[in-house]
Amino acid sequence: MEKYKEVIKNVVYGGLLAGFLTIIVFTTQSGFSEYKYRDLLEFFMNIIALIACVFFLKAIYKLLMIWNVLPTIIEKTKSIIQDRKKKKSREELLNLKKLYDAEIITKEEFDKKAKELKKYVL
Repeated sequence: MEKYKEVIKNVVYGGLLAGFLTIIVFTTQSGFSEYKYRDLLEFFMNIIALIACVFFLKAIYKLLMIWNVLPTIIEKTKSIIQDRKKKKSREELLNLKKLYDAEIITKEEFDKKAKELKKYVL
């Protein structure tokens, strides 16, 4: 329960701000439509809504970390990126070899470029 304390706090703060915002909206809709500072009030309402969203997003982030969802997603994404880089480097290395075999590039050019690509392939 201790690890959910921050989640609960963020949900409560976000809920309180959302509730406060709802009260302001209903108050301004029912009688204060000619309110002198309506534009300023709308600006502050948007700020309050944004802050409430931040609290809710922090709660969601914390839950994803507690449930180990976010680290898993990050690791899988890294793995996918590495696999794609490896595959692309392999293809470039083969193309480079073809250019060398066709004597379009020199041995030095091949070695220089191949050294870079082999970092990802091996």
